[in-house]
Amino acid sequence: MEDYEIISRIGGGSFADVYKAKEKSTGDIVAIKVLKKKYNNWSECLELREVKSLQKLHEEHLNNQKGIENIVKLKRIVFINESGTLNLIFEFLDRDLFELMKSKAPKGLTENQIRTIAYQTLLGLSFMHKYGFFHRDMKPENLLVVGDTVKIADFGLAREIRSIP
Repeated sequence: MEDYEIISRIGGGSFADVYKAKEKSTGDIVAIKVLKKKYNNWSECLELREVKSLQKLHEEHLNNQKGIENIVKLKRIVFINESGTLNLIFEFLDRDLFELMKSKAPKGLTENQIRTIAYQTLLGLSFMHKYGFFHRDMKPENLLVVGDTVKIADFGLAREIRSIP
């Protein structure tokens, strides 16, 4: 993780903490999701639903299709063997939909903003479903926003359509 400089803590939950960081080599701002669970090896990390679903959805032959721009991009996976810590490096987005809605209170979002958010969310979901995944945790906190773009995030509960219940 020496490749990144932590700027601030963005948030966290039961399973992970999320930090805003700067990639030292490029100056790019990223989001680092540090999972709280400890892992024994690299292959165990690659079997996580979040990792598998995002990697599969962002495979090269899928990248030019409508809807992929509405799925958060997993840039890198960093496993620290000594501590068993897994860090997921994502593109950074300014805020989530819940924060955007709060910032517009009490007046609320405009009708055009609501249409744009709904349309982009449905494009992302359609893309996921087309390639065999269900999100299973859709909520305003898992819809990230930058400018006029909405992206679906947090694939920790994602499942493949063909998975056994």
